[in-house]
Amino acid sequence: MTKYDPKSLQDFALQLETQSVSVAPKFTFSGILVGVIPAVLLLILAAVGVGGIKMLYFAIPAFIAGAAAGGIAGFQLSKFKVARMQHEIQTILCLLQIEKNTRGGEPSEGGHDR
Repeated sequence: MTKYDPKSLQDFALQLETQSVSVAPKFTFSGILVGVIPAVLLLILAAVGVGGIKMLYFAIPAFIAGAAAGGIAGFQLSKFKVARMQHEIQTILCLLQIEKNTRGGEPSEGGHDR
């Protein structure tokens, strides 16, 4: 059984805080990549000759619209992920503070012995 270690909880909360900063750019970039897939398919079809030159005219607006929609969707999803991470951080810090207040000082290492 793992022993209670407040330092590891504090480290975990700090690690989550650090990770939460990079969530929005990662999700936004991933959304952009997913959003441009239809445009890339249109470009491939136009290059192969399916649909003729008209297919090429649709590819550029589809690329822009797909990138914009994917980026916005990715950013919106990142806000939920960051909020969930912040909630977890606050829960950990609250539990550490409860332990500190209950013991009358710093949380004890290694268990709940009084």
